[in-house]
Amino acid sequence: MRESLLQKYKDEPIGFSDDNVPVAEKNTKEWNLRNAQALWSMHACGNTVQAITANDAKSGNNKWDYPTLDSYGEGTQDPEKYKQRILGKNPNNEDARKAYVNISWDNQSVLPRYEDSVLSLIRKSEPNIQPRGVDMTSFSERDRMKFWIKERQSNPFYNRMNERMGGEFVPSLPFQPADQQEIEMAESTTMELNHEISIKEAQELVLNHSEWDEVSFLVRRELFRKGITVCRVEFDHRTRKPRVTNIPADRALFPKSNRRDYDDADTFGHWDYMSIGRIKEMAGLETEDFARFAEDLKNNYGQDVTRAQRADDGTVDSHGGLNNDATVLVLFGERRSWNTEVRETTKFGSIYHTDLKMEGEKISKSRYEMWYKFCWVVGTDVMLQFGPVEHVYRNRKGRCKSSYIVQKVRNRSIVASAIPIIDEMEIASKKFQIGWAQAAPPGFVVNFRALQGITWDNQTISPFDVLQIYLQTGRLVVDVDMTDRRKATSFLVQDLPGGLKNLIADATATYNMHIEKLNSITGVTEPVLGTAPRPGQLNGVTEMAQEGATNRLENLFDAFGNVKKNIVDRIVRMIQSISMIEGEYEDMFYEMSQLRQHMIKLPARIAHYNYEMVMDQDFSPQMVAKLIGAAEASLSGRNAGDTTQLTYPDYLLVMSLIDKKRFKLAQAIMEYRLKVRAREAQQINMQNVQANADAQNQSLMTKGKMDENLIRVEGEEDRKGIQEKGRQDRQTQSQQQQNQE
Repeated sequence: MRESLLQKYKDEPIGFSDDNVPVAEKNTKEWNLRNAQALWSMHACGNTVQAITANDAKSGNNKWDYPTLDSYGEGTQDPEKYKQRILGKNPNNEDARKAYVNISWDNQSVLPRYEDSVLSLIRKSEPNIQPRGVDMTSFSERDRMKFWIKERQSNPFYNRMNERMGGEFVPSLPFQPADQQEIEMAESTTMELNHEISIKEAQELVLNHSEWDEVSFLVRRELFRKGITVCRVEFDHRTRKPRVTNIPADRALFPKSNRRDYDDADTFGHWDYMSIGRIKEMAGLETEDFARFAEDLKNNYGQDVTRAQRADDGTVDSHGGLNNDATVLVLFGERRSWNTEVRETTKFGSIYHTDLKMEGEKISKSRYEMWYKFCWVVGTDVMLQFGPVEHVYRNRKGRCKSSYIVQKVRNRSIVASAIPIIDEMEIASKKFQIGWAQAAPPGFVVNFRALQGITWDNQTISPFDVLQIYLQTGRLVVDVDMTDRRKATSFLVQDLPGGLKNLIADATATYNMHIEKLNSITGVTEPVLGTAPRPGQLNGVTEMAQEGATNRLENLFDAFGNVKKNIVDRIVRMIQSISMIEGEYEDMFYEMSQLRQHMIKLPARIAHYNYEMVMDQDFSPQMVAKLIGAAEASLSGRNAGDTTQLTYPDYLLVMSLIDKKRFKLAQAIMEYRLKVRAREAQQINMQNVQANADAQNQSLMTKGKMDENLIRVEGEEDRKGIQEKGRQDRQTQSQQQQNQE
């Protein structure tokens, strides 16, 4: 029903009525009917109809040039106006300085930043995704953003963080300031990939850009509509008080504006459904007018408005074959107009004047602003209401406002409200990348000495075989005497957490939290990927149309949800494939081959210099030796300060070289790793043998020293005994001589 009426007025667009007409003509039905048809035609054409009035055609000023306005909103406008705005030149008057009608950057949806920061797809190659603003709001915000860039560039935290990632800090603005230097930079900017593929191939690998452009454009327009609320203030004659009516955002009709309060918009409106019985009560149509009204409804709405045929019982059908309960489209709207008031004043002359002769006639003209309302049954010639707006609000300068009030969410722009959240997203993204770069593979802390010397059938089992048996069967054989076997097992072989499991969980939780915040700002209160919003779910929407509007929004959000879900699934599958390193070497090679396909689709911020060093360069013998040494250093668990140690993703990328040219390198790395491990085990055995020999030699030397000391002690005692015996003999002889004397 609604689609057929949209297509009808889309094929034959209608312009607005001429404003330079007498006031009496503006009070007629025909003048207001043309304005109503022009507003509906503008809505049918998607705000792209060029409704040029006669006055605008003469002056050359087309304020309803919606293709130009849309180009400013999308960022595809000619940069020549930027230079004219900055340099203060006006093609119409070189001496005057004029700001052109532009779309403010803060009126745009958050989707461009939403794509770059949340989905982390790829740096956009086309400059028409980020909105550009050249009004005074953007010029004031430009200074603030420059200080923001300077603060981030001078902050040592960001320097260390970006130095760790191997890149430089490139600030991403919520808009592109329109100064001359940045315009030239935007014109010369080209997309550079770190892969050995062309831009065309990269676009085919990442996403079908024709499909994405169509979906992103529709979503951007719809999110812009859902990010605002519209209400209408009407005067209630019964209560003698103003009455506020909330209008669903998907039913509001008004042009885009470069002002926050939409004071420069000349036309507002909204569409709704009304029953035929209510229309007949309000219109009070005569017989001929009612017959023409019924014929128009039947031609435009078909069987939806006709009533069931009754038997011919002689009664007169006063309904004209219409169903009073059927609903049709009704357009409510208002249009700004400037009226001219003429006053005649008479200045009386001398005292001899007569009434037949007046001297000094003076005619004065003044212009005043007025709003005219209309209520039109779409597809017919019936006008339910038309004429000047009653109880219009005027300020001290005589300017009046429409009864329609357009407000943004929280009285702030969508992008301005989303900037803090997007900054948090960038920090979370950096933390995820740093955690990814520093992640270590999962493994075990093994008491290697307790696994040595194990024999089976008179054959010594290698500690690696003992560990392999433990991983396969869960049974561990060790050379240690401990009563508590459970304690022995936990002490001898202890799992080391590693990989990206916890990191992925934290990143996913942060990602969902920020998505919920952004969707609450853009109007979607309950974000669910891949599903359409329920009626009443959007901000400011109390009831959605049950006809084409519901189907259109469902298809739109389904398409956007599927695209977003597919991209997220790709990233999740890629991360999961990175964290899986257990299993046989063939399985690991297969997983790494799948990983390589995913890595090609990653943005350059994630696939940093390590990726292009390992994947996209020819390997010289020196590079092979360096990679083998670095991989072995990573496997052996050297100190983190060792500059030759590869990070965990680098090690995985080394292991993913399985194509024909690099399979031998991957195989050489595996063989070299096994040889080094065997050599380390042999060195440990030799060290043990040497330690045993040293211990035996030490024991022999200790025993010899003890014997020598014993002999020395015994000789000393004998010498002392002989000396004591000689002394005693001498004393005895001396005593005998004294006795004889």
